[in-house]
Formats: sequence, structure tokens, C-alpha cells
Amino acid sequence: MHFVSKKQPGFTIVELLIVIVVIGILAAVSIIAFNGVQRTASSALLQKDLRNAAEFTKLAEVNSGSFPTDLTAFTKSETTDLEYTEYGSTFCITVSSDGAQTSYFYDSAAGAIAEGTCPDHIGYVGGAPSGPDPATSWASISVHGFHKCGIVDGQAYCWGGPPSTNPFNGLGNGMSGGQDLPGPVITSGVLSGKTIEHIAAGSGGYTCAIADGEAYCWGSNTSGRLGRSLTTSTNTPDKVSVAGVLAGKTLTSISAGGTHVCTLADGDAFCWGRGTDGALGRGFIGDSNLPVAVVMNGALNGLSISKIVTGSSHTCAIANGQAFCWGSGTSGRLGTGNTTQQTAPVAVSTSGVLAGRTITDITAGDSYTCALADGQAFCWGFGGAGRLGDGFTTDRTSPVAVRTDGVLNGVTLDKIVAGAGTTCALSGNRLFCWGSGGFGVFGNGTTTSSVNPIEIPLEAVLDGRDIVDIASPHNSNCIIVSDGQAYCWGYNRTSYSLGTGSIGDVLTPELLIAPWL
Repeated sequence: MHFVSKKQPGFTIVELLIVIVVIGILAAVSIIAFNGVQRTASSALLQKDLRNAAEFTKLAEVNSGSFPTDLTAFTKSETTDLEYTEYGSTFCITVSSDGAQTSYFYDSAAGAIAEGTCPDHIGYVGGAPSGPDPATSWASISVHGFHKCGIVDGQAYCWGGPPSTNPFNGLGNGMSGGQDLPGPVITSGVLSGKTIEHIAAGSGGYTCAIADGEAYCWGSNTSGRLGRSLTTSTNTPDKVSVAGVLAGKTLTSISAGGTHVCTLADGDAFCWGRGTDGALGRGFIGDSNLPVAVVMNGALNGLSISKIVTGSSHTCAIANGQAFCWGSGTSGRLGTGNTTQQTAPVAVSTSGVLAGRTITDITAGDSYTCALADGQAFCWGFGGAGRLGDGFTTDRTSPVAVRTDGVLNGVTLDKIVAGAGTTCALSGNRLFCWGSGGFGVFGNGTTTSSVNPIEIPLEAVLDGRDIVDIASPHNSNCIIVSDGQAYCWGYNRTSYSLGTGSIGDVLTPELLIAPWL
């Protein structure tokens, strides 16, 4: 009998591999689909919690007349993380969860739910800190009035702010009211993709910055200090007009004063804002909400400006090692030997203590000016509280030397900054201050003023680190140290303006809290 063998059914190696791959793909698709469903469900739950939290907050305001300070009484889902901040007249809530892997927020000013976070909230972080890498450092900090701003990794952060009754705060977060910790300035608009290079917090709730060589401002637009064609104020950044004198210019520095702003490009100066005191330097008085050119064919003819600073109603600059000022001459703040107003730059007197000296740094306080020359400090203008450092409280219309027969004996100064009534100078890792000590701005544990320079004890704070920068002491002060951390002290009565997480004047340096650490 003849048998024919039959091939038994089965898989070849290649067929088996194909089957395994197909099964794997189907399994992966199923997992992805399942995870997608999970995330969708978690997102829906998040938004439900957010709506309920917003309604809870609004109802609390109806019943009590004010928004709650926290939402501990609100019952949320176990998986939902919630962050809440009330700003006096508005509030903002952020919700997030690992399941949704995203965050949603509700800003009562906008009245709508959106994906993302409130400006000063962390939100979903996927198990890692949100914000800049913890190893990054503060590049600079600017202090003025009630708020402060700084730069980290090319992005602007601001904190503090005026009382909640003032809707414009200079924080650039799109909301009114104060902010107790540094929060990011909005970058979804004109600053999208931009790198912040310089920042200046102005008095009265506004801020200006330079990003990629162009100027941007936000906050109160009093006297046109935001530099835009619109005369309205805004809590989100807007670009300074480049339709006129700034067309094609690359800006290199910016300074924001009481009500006016000045910037530099190619050694020339440009200003905008209040000009009724001549502080814009254009040769006549008058405000300008658009940038104007500072007169360069007079005292500055043929010279190149290397630094410009703005006070409350005057402006000063360094050009070719000389000091020049313009604007209000009250109390002698222009250093010309008189109190005459100047609408165009004039040279600071060199017939006295500045004869033969080269100016290396300059700073403008609210009603006075100080400069460094050959490592020594010189000041002029309003002398109240001893801010000129010459041992007296007398106004000086011409520069006088800051006393060097005390703690400054033999000391070479590197940088000088002036504020509302306090002057400070650095020499390496040593900090010296004089003038008003109110609010604890000296950082030495007292509120005592001094007509003579005193040294601020910082050894314990520095702990072997170096001071790399100092902010102008406008009733409060900040320093940046070599590991990128910052310490602040002084006025801290409104909106936690020091960013230390507490309220109440701080008499000694405290660590500036970075929310991403």
C-alpha cells in the first residue's frame, strides 16, 4: 500500500514572527487607546473639579464679601492637585493630576477655563520641578517701588505689586493685584520665542525690558511710559514702538525711572514718557508716549553714551568717561552748580572734586545722583537723610566726595546704586550703604539712617560665596550671589514684595524664594 505523507498544519519561523509583531502592535494600540481614554476621563474630572472650585469661590465671596484666602474647605477629587491664589478683586485656580498629565486653570478676570496654569502656579510637572532648572541662576534683579523683576534663563519673572486697588502692577502676568513669589511674565504674546536680556522695574507699577535688541513694556501707562501709540495701560507685555527713531536700532540697555524710560543704541540715547521736567532730553519740555531722540549735537556732540540712568524726574549718562545730566534741576541733582532745569544734556561740573577724574559708573536716585570715579564715590543733589554720604544732610548742586575717613578708607569701589533715599556701593564682596535706613533697607538689623557710609554685615549670608550683582535700594534691596541665589531685605508690607514668602519689613537678608526650586 502506498502512503502519501501530508504536511501538518503550522507556522514557519517567519510566519510566527509576523504573528508576534502583529499581536504586539495590537496590544500597544490597545494600551495607548486605554491610556487615552484614561487621560480623557481624568481631564474631564479635572475640569469638573475646576468648575466646582470656581463656583465655590464665587459663592464664598457672595456670602462673606471677599474671596477666601484658601480652598481648604472645598472638597475635590482625591487625584486632583489644586493651587489657588486670590488677588483681592480677582482669583485664579489651577488643577492638575498625574492621570490627565496636564493642567487647567480658571482666571476669574477672564471667566473661562483654559489649558495651562495661572502665572504663579506650578501645575502638572510629571514628577519634576516646574520652571527653570534648579541649577540656573538669577542673571539680574531690578527693584523699584512696590514690585521687583528679574531674569532667569532669558525669561522675566516679577513679584510684589501695588495694593490690590491699583489694577496695574508691572508684573506682566495679565492680572491685577500683587504676587507673593516670583512668577513668569506672559510669553504667549509679543515675547513669544524672545530672550530677555535686560529688565527695569519702574516706579508706580510698570516694567520695561529688552529682548533680542527690542524694547517691551507693561503696566501703568501714565505719561506714556510704555512707549506705544496706545495711551492705555496693560498688564501684558507690549512692544515699544519702532515706527520712529528706534527703527532699525538694536537696543543694548534700558532704565525705567519714576515716569520715564530711556534706552541706548549705538551710543545714542532715546527716551519716552514724562517730559515736563525735560527728562527726555529732546531740547524742550513735554511728554511723549513714543520714543524720542536725546539731543546729541550739544554737550554730547561727537561723544558716545555708554550708560544711561533715570531718576524720578531727571536723567544722567556717561559718555567718554564724563557725566552728563538733564531734566529737573531741583536740589542740584544735575550737578551743574545750580538748580536750573535742563531740557538737553549738560555736563556735570568738573571744576571741583571730579577734576581730572574718569567716571566709570553712575546712578540716579529719586532726587539726587551718584557716580564712581577712580574707585571713589561722589554724589550731588538732595542731601536729606545723608544720602550723599558726605557726613551732612545738606543739598549739593555740585559733586561732593563720599567720606573715605571711615569704613571706606583705602577701599576701591566697583559699583554704585541709588534708590529712594539710600545709596549703596560694592567693593568685591563688601557692601557699603549710607542715607535712609528706613524699612531695614541697610540689611544690618536696624532702621537707623546714616550720614556716613557703613559696612553691611554679609559674611554669614555669603558663606564663602561671592556677590555678583546688587539692585538699586528703592526702600528694599537685593543681591545675587555666585551660586545664582538671591537675597532681599527691606520694605515688605504690601503684596509680599520681597518674595521671601512672608510679610512685614525684613531687617536682614532673606533668601528670595524661587517657586521652581
